Amino acid sequence: MRSILGVCALTMGLTVAMAAAPTTAHAQIPVLCSETSLVNAINTANAVGGDTLALVPFCTYQLTSAHGSSPHGPVGLPLITTPISMLGLGVTITRASNAPAFRILQVEATRTCREPRAS
Repeated sequence: MRSILGVCALTMGLTVAMAAAPTTAHAQIPVLCSETSLVNAINTANAVGGDTLALVPFCTYQLTSAHGSSPHGPVGLPLITTPISMLGLGVTITRASNAPAFRILQVEATRTCREPRAS
């Protein structure tokens, strides 16, 4: 019973801390504990120019197939093309043991770097 109360207190503390944090241009995208939900959330965040994904605490997101590709091969999650933050306490993202080989995620550059100006 004490451990349940501890988890409830921790959850409430995190909820209060998140509520007190400054707001951003986009609301956080809640991500259910499933491969499909995580893939859809990344696609949504990319479509709106970036966002924060709120992952389910202690969830294991198990990827069973590739949802993206790059010159380096298949990628389990869609390519990250915008600023995306993932918030999650004790979260694991893993490839299923029977899934084909692929990297878990890849960040693609969408901006070019500027050379510093000579003074």
